[in-house]
Amino acid sequence: MAAAGLTAAALAASFLWQPKPPRRPEPAATPLGWRGQVELLGGDGVAGDAGGPGPRSRFSDPWGVALDAGGMLYVADAGDNNRILRRWLDGDFRLLAGGREGFADGLGGAAAFNTPSGIALDR
Repeated sequence: MAAAGLTAAALAASFLWQPKPPRRPEPAATPLGWRGQVELLGGDGVAGDAGGPGPRSRFSDPWGVALDAGGMLYVADAGDNNRILRRWLDGDFRLLAGGREGFADGLGGAAAFNTPSGIALDR
């Protein structure tokens, strides 16, 4: 009879008590006291050439990234793509320049790059 009572008490406790999920350790603070965080903004881990919404976008070999004061992200996508993409505030990646291998000045797809691997912004 004692075993049945103990079993009933344990079963009741399992419905009443909710265990707390384990705490995720916080990242170590930088020398300035900042806590690093990483968030996936684009790509799905498969190489490709696709713009559009972040999770559906694909890159060949993204090297350089830059963020402007307004929150726009720029990506130098080297490898087979040879292009510069801009991530709009709506989360979509769109072609800014390039898309073919070579050396050519021009707007949009008229520009050509050979493995763009860095990007910088100014005023």
